[in-house]
Amino acid sequence: MRRRDREMYYDFGLYVIDKSPYAVLSMINAADKTPYCVPISAVRIGNSVYFHCAITGQKIDNLMADPNVCISFVSDVNPISEKYTTEYESAIVKGTAENVTDESEKIAALKAICLK
Repeated sequence: MRRRDREMYYDFGLYVIDKSPYAVLSMINAADKTPYCVPISAVRIGNSVYFHCAITGQKIDNLMADPNVCISFVSDVNPISEKYTTEYESAIVKGTAENVTDESEKIAALKAICLK
């Protein structure tokens, strides 16, 4: 992070993740190795972030080719036009996407996404 004076503590990041209405998932496009991002409905359970993914399509193709991801969460956006700026809270998560195969974990994650 370039602006260390704006870096927040770990629990603040969890707070932002939990209250963000959506997130943006970034990954590498499997077809041409360019950046690719897509808005997602995401939820945090413990130290894991869950999101729904169809069994076919560009998102799953990308994740299967390279599971390294970055997820950006933004909440409490407040444009301040007279100062030509915007206040907001954000958290960025980097990690590796994994396919959830356990049925009970899958159901718990989907329920949590729906409740959020």
